[in-house]
Amino acid sequence: MRPSRRNFLIGGVTVAAAAIPVAVPATIANENPVLLEIKDALPAALHSFRHAKEEYAAALKTFYALAPAVPSVLVFDREKTKGWRHLATEERCANGDMLHSTFDGEVRLIFKANLLRKASRRHAANTRLGKEIRRRLATAELFEADYQRALCNSAYEPANTALKSAKRIVTDLGEAAGGAEARTMLGIVIKARAFAALGEAEGFETYNRATFIFGNQLLSEINSIMGTE
Repeated sequence: MRPSRRNFLIGGVTVAAAAIPVAVPATIANENPVLLEIKDALPAALHSFRHAKEEYAAALKTFYALAPAVPSVLVFDREKTKGWRHLATEERCANGDMLHSTFDGEVRLIFKANLLRKASRRHAANTRLGKEIRRRLATAELFEADYQRALCNSAYEPANTALKSAKRIVTDLGEAAGGAEARTMLGIVIKARAFAALGEAEGFETYNRATFIFGNQLLSEINSIMGTE
């Protein structure tokens, strides 16, 4: 879906509304209880997400420092290793290091130890192909052991799990805010802040999924409230 000018402007309205100070206790009694619960839960959820993001970045940096570079003999080459495609799997790579598919990077085909091990059972050790497979297998086993050690020592996996969990909590609050009708301008501000937090959790600062899904609804609620207050 391509962003429209209307939705782009809605994104700006959302950010502006999120910046409005909340100092209207008299309206609390009239506001949607669901939005009041979101108002109370959002600061802690956003703080946890930001902390988890920092921990993840630190773990990823450590992983990059510890991870071994992919040996060239384990990178599938259509010219040199033609016919070996079934022994390799797609992995994202950056700076020569093999990474999980969740990372950014160029996708390359990497020979895997488990596939090479199976192939070694089908080709005798005294044949040229059998010797070549076993040579790559020995390299793959050493590389994958070092790779797993880097993952463990960097604490990347628990940091990644914690970040996903914290992100899910923030996005759940943002989506819940979208499904709750605002009854006062306090509710509008709460929703705008929840949408802004959802955008931050998903990697967008001003223009995010909430703009597409809930933007028109938010404007409609603002118009409705401004007509009654």
